[in-house]
Amino acid sequence: MASYTFAAGQVRSLENRLLNKTDIERMVDAPDIEAAFKVFNDTDYADNLQDVKPIEFKKALDDDFRQARDTLLALIENKDLIKILFLRNDIRNIKVLFKTKNTDKDLTDELREFGTDLSENLKKYILEDDKSQTVSKEVKEIIDQAKIDLASIKDPFQIDAYFDEAYFQAVQDAVDRLGNNYIKGLHSLQHKTNTLKFFVRAKLLKKPASFVKEYLPSKYLAVYDRDLDEALRAVSFHPLHDTAIAEFINDKQLWKLEKNLEEAEINYLRDAKRIAYGPEVVVAYYYAKRNAIRNVRLIMTGKLNKIDPAKIKQRVREIY
Repeated sequence: MASYTFAAGQVRSLENRLLNKTDIERMVDAPDIEAAFKVFNDTDYADNLQDVKPIEFKKALDDDFRQARDTLLALIENKDLIKILFLRNDIRNIKVLFKTKNTDKDLTDELREFGTDLSENLKKYILEDDKSQTVSKEVKEIIDQAKIDLASIKDPFQIDAYFDEAYFQAVQDAVDRLGNNYIKGLHSLQHKTNTLKFFVRAKLLKKPASFVKEYLPSKYLAVYDRDLDEALRAVSFHPLHDTAIAEFINDKQLWKLEKNLEEAEINYLRDAKRIAYGPEVVVAYYYAKRNAIRNVRLIMTGKLNKIDPAKIKQRVREIY
């Protein structure tokens, strides 16, 4: 734990700079995108907003998240913790590249530098089969296996499902080695959240049982052919999911289900506030930062599209 003492101190300082509830409300209530951006400019994010126009807010957010990644990489000594936090971002880029490769639709403008493998290296390794590219060993193994397993797969939903499962399998070993109960619990929650979202989306898309059998545990497969409401009532997911599932059964609002599931994760993360130092503090900050950026992106996109503030407010996630 000694190695986390300094990191925790630095992270606690960074936590104080996260957007608070008042900042969020002022942005939502701003009359237009320019006014919302001005509120954003009045926060501690201002360093990343110099010479950035309101309509370029996505670049500012990307720069800020990349800066947060660099800060944490400099603070974290444990390679397993780095993998737990950042492999997901490499997997996101890999998804984009396989969809580009298999569907002939160029999505490479969606690549982001939030992981630990450079997106350009991944791009050349996947799209050009350039074996000389510097890519981490484990990521190479995931890609090489996917080239076999997904050779004829063009369905973006299936590509997402494949790599989501690859991510959770790859990270499980790192979680076990780290041996931290808080992180084990978070990983379990995130995996079950992903399973629930996949289950619901697959049902709504009317995917056959033969399609989902590779991605769902047996207890979910056993109820897959039932009506969606009945299936959701029959299977236990995670205690923190109960409210989200109950509301979805009642209103069938997929966006609200996703919001409630993300807020369940934030609720879990808050336990780290009671911990003085340790990997929990670093992990909670990373996901809290991601949540804050997601909120700003949602608000600014709403302002850009002239969405009513009341509707934007409905979709904003609870903060850490």
